[in-house]
Amino acid sequence: MKNSWSKFKEKISESEKKKNDSIKNIKSGDYKAWYSLGISQSKQKDYEASVESYDKALEIKPDFYEAWCNRAGSLRKLGKLRDSIKSYEMALEIKPDDYLSLAGRAKTLAKFEKFKKSLESYDKALEIKPDFYEAWYNRGNILNEMKRYEEAIESYDKALKINSSKFQIWMGRAWSLYKLEKYEESYAHYDKVLAIKPDYQVAKDNQEKIKKKLAKPRR
Repeated sequence: MKNSWSKFKEKISESEKKKNDSIKNIKSGDYKAWYSLGISQSKQKDYEASVESYDKALEIKPDFYEAWCNRAGSLRKLGKLRDSIKSYEMALEIKPDDYLSLAGRAKTLAKFEKFKKSLESYDKALEIKPDFYEAWYNRGNILNEMKRYEEAIESYDKALKINSSKFQIWMGRAWSLYKLEKYEESYAHYDKVLAIKPDYQVAKDNQEKIKKKLAKPRR
């Protein structure tokens, strides 16, 4: 019987073979194939390889803004934040109204804690695509970081009108309410989180904190 290490090596070897086969099958000059390979590698969390594939696509077609955008996302995952922003900027030079690049740049700027610039980038994305609930949600998160809780709630409300099935949005709004000392409302929001994701321990822990707050006599 093969041991676990042998099975692991076989799995890695098979994965490498598939990757090499994919590269061999790409015809010279087929930038779309390199781009598709980059997407596939990114989905498999092989971000280094995905950047290389996007680079191959961009060598062939330098004005391929989608490749610049996706490349930037992979670089962010690798923690290469400055390179990520540069890649988003390249995408936006080619297509200034690309809302995905604007939102991606905003997300990377937030990693630098450049919250004001991040908000501006989200706002530009939302001018182009007002029903982009992920941008409304992330915008709410930035406003929470800035301690602008009332505004954060407004942003989460926009996200919830578009998609109320994401527990993360309810979590963000619950935190805003908690910071505003609206404990009963916050508790009820965590109930909504648990209705969607019953095993989410963070929501349960936060409800316990609220119970303790509510148990204390008000001055």
